[in-house]
Amino acid sequence: MFATGCHAHACVGMPGKSGAPGGRRQAENLGILVTMTDKPKLRWYQFSLRSLFVLTTLVAVACSWYTTEMQNAARRRATIVDITALGGKVFYYDTSVVNGSTVDEPRWYSWMRRRYGDEYLGNATDVNLGWKKHITDDALENLKDLTSLRRVHLSGTQVTDAGLARLETMTSLKALSLAYTPITDAGLVHLESLTNLEVLDLGGTPISNAGMQHLR
Repeated sequence: MFATGCHAHACVGMPGKSGAPGGRRQAENLGILVTMTDKPKLRWYQFSLRSLFVLTTLVAVACSWYTTEMQNAARRRATIVDITALGGKVFYYDTSVVNGSTVDEPRWYSWMRRRYGDEYLGNATDVNLGWKKHITDDALENLKDLTSLRRVHLSGTQVTDAGLARLETMTSLKALSLAYTPITDAGLVHLESLTNLEVLDLGGTPISNAGMQHLR
């Protein structure tokens, strides 16, 4: 009976002499070692799942943003096609030159601008529809998607006070030409939101000091 018990301990003890206390301690230490090495693997597995979830979420957000930007660019290109069909001219950041240098060159999304170019992205800065009698208020509807516009030339057109209401959201405008158009003092109320406006050409219009109060 005693011998059988020794053999049983020998089987469990692994290294060391059969049935010796050192063998049992080694077996116990080995069991502890196995348990300790198992737990870090489980934590690392859990950490990897969290990292994968975060990475997947970031990729999904980036893809959604990129898709939205490409859709917006497509709308801007379609708008520019409509403007040129009306006989207008469109200029971009990389072609808009004043005094020999580019104006208001943006730094945002620089990698997209380098890859696709401003024309493909529809990043128009200047629209010239001036001195065309067939240009009416309806033509200004085409400008709403061109959010980066800095200068709009509408002199000599048939744009009225009602048409100016379509410029209210174009807060990036710095120059607007409305000379020799049938606008009145009442129409200038629609330009109050254009706080970045630096140049406003109203030559040849019936605008009075009363109308200019809307711009102060």
